[in-house]
Amino acid sequence: MFIYKSFLPTYIPQAIPYFPCSQAQFPTCTIHRLTFTSHAHQLKTTKPKHGAFQHYTHIHSSLAAHLPSSISFSAGSVLPLAISTASAGLFQKDYLGLPYPTVPSTPVHSTLIVWGGSSSVGSATIQLARAAGLDVVTTCSVHNFDYCKNLGARECVDYSSSDVVAKLIEAVKGKKVAGAYDAITKKGSTEALAEVLEKVDGGKFVACVLEPPKELKGGVGAKFVFGPIIVDNEVAGKVWGEYVGKALDKGTLKPAPDALIVGQGLDKVQEGMMKNKEGLSAKKVVVTL
Repeated sequence: MFIYKSFLPTYIPQAIPYFPCSQAQFPTCTIHRLTFTSHAHQLKTTKPKHGAFQHYTHIHSSLAAHLPSSISFSAGSVLPLAISTASAGLFQKDYLGLPYPTVPSTPVHSTLIVWGGSSSVGSATIQLARAAGLDVVTTCSVHNFDYCKNLGARECVDYSSSDVVAKLIEAVKGKKVAGAYDAITKKGSTEALAEVLEKVDGGKFVACVLEPPKELKGGVGAKFVFGPIIVDNEVAGKVWGEYVGKALDKGTLKPAPDALIVGQGLDKVQEGMMKNKEGLSAKKVVVTL
């Protein structure tokens, strides 16, 4: 997914002026500026005013959080869609139904398996699951092992390994598994996760960023995750309202993956789309304004 900087964007934060008094009456009055990272949810409303690829965007207050001055706008822009999508799969009751993330986290002695931990959604999923108190095991490329571990994953498994299923089963041996999050959903990833869940103790459900296969082994269930839907339930308030701003301020939630800035201006949107289509590893395409 492509992100760019807008005044009140979905995917990018921007400064909002707040006037504590009338400048006409008090010319020396101080103007306070608050900065936010927020999710533009046009995919749900279908209204152009809620789209991100424009200079001014209407956002829903429940999909916004304060962005500390220590985090740049371009860095903050990598978070919103990933956080909403990860949250929809992790915390909605008809998905994985995990405890909500907190600062600090409270251990729940359960393990989540993530496929594609170095992706944008995978990066958010690892961090949110850890903040919810879970242990995390993820797949990713070998060169992204350190990246995923720095986000909180206990163990990483090479997704391209011929025995990836066996290695995941070994990684959660003796653990209670909450379920799995497929942040890639292609080339047999959901089927591999279902095979793992069939053979371990715990949850039998996979949250998927794309439509999953209709039938999976061992009675394992799977559903497509639509991030913007959380604006309609308590998940948005619990994650965006109570957790994200506090976690960013404390440094326990990291803007990840790194922003890959391809240019400045709306005329660079198509270039960004094409760059994203080429495929990325532990990067998020960003266009600034």
